[in-house]
Amino acid sequence: PRPPPSVEARRARSLPDAPRPFERANTSLRPMPTEEPEHEPEHEPERQIGDEIAGLASLSPPGIRLTKHCRHSRPHGCFLSVDADGAEIKWTTRKRNSAEAKLKVDEIIDVKLGQATPVFSRYGNANKVDLCFSILTRFRTLDLECASRKTRDNLVAAIDFLRSHSEL
Repeated sequence: PRPPPSVEARRARSLPDAPRPFERANTSLRPMPTEEPEHEPEHEPERQIGDEIAGLASLSPPGIRLTKHCRHSRPHGCFLSVDADGAEIKWTTRKRNSAEAKLKVDEIIDVKLGQATPVFSRYGNANKVDLCFSILTRFRTLDLECASRKTRDNLVAAIDFLRSHSEL
């Protein structure tokens, strides 16, 4: 008698052309690399109605955990939030209750998608371009990396929303 086929063999027979979102290796699940065309120029993502709302909700205190890229140190975790008035973006280092740094929303000149600043050239990872964005002001940049592209798009939409309403 033949042994029963493995789960993967059954899956392969039932869906031969279906993409496999995860591969099993060393007992950990890792996302499979997606086949994307060569790097196309970064363009403004098409926004959905709820992107600003989702981004603002994640920025409400205590904030959202992101990776902050710095000019003089390695990338590290931070919590990004917006104050109750929507006038300042705040971030803390590593812990929610640590010292805060602030950036006034009306000082923001632009929000760039991808790894478009010199800070990312130091520790940036080419595989994570779709997860990164930079907030540019006249005097500094705030370079951030999100856990997912959707989170990045929501945060950028929320920051653009705050910028457009701070000018009123």
